[in-house]
Amino acid sequence: MTDTHDHSTPTDYTQAAAIQDPPAEKRSPWLVLIPIVVLVLWFGYLFFVSRVLPSEETYPDGRRSAVGTVKRHGFFDYKRSGLWREYHRNGAVAGEGQYEAGEKVEETWEYWDEDGKPINTDRPAPKTKANEGSRKRM
Repeated sequence: MTDTHDHSTPTDYTQAAAIQDPPAEKRSPWLVLIPIVVLVLWFGYLFFVSRVLPSEETYPDGRRSAVGTVKRHGFFDYKRSGLWREYHRNGAVAGEGQYEAGEKVEETWEYWDEDGKPINTDRPAPKTKANEGSRKRM
């Protein structure tokens, strides 16, 4: 009895898949390091040269309470600096103005209630999703 079956082709599917798939190419470790190096250089620049970092503060429930920038005044001593926007718990803008060395520059501040209506000001509240529908110019 002669065997007519071709033994050069695998009969098991897993063997066939293993033979047909080329070996996976290894990534160069340099490709993984490039984004890490870029991030380290960027934050190094922000920390040592510009000394200004973006900052966002949140309420305990995770909602945004304030957004602005902080400036380094000591090695790890950051204080609010520049334009800041503070928010009510409902997401509407509560106030907007300037900080200098961690202190509010009061004459630059404008305030709004939770409905987006100005408090002691003629300036309308900045647009946000929370107050977009209720905002009206006075």
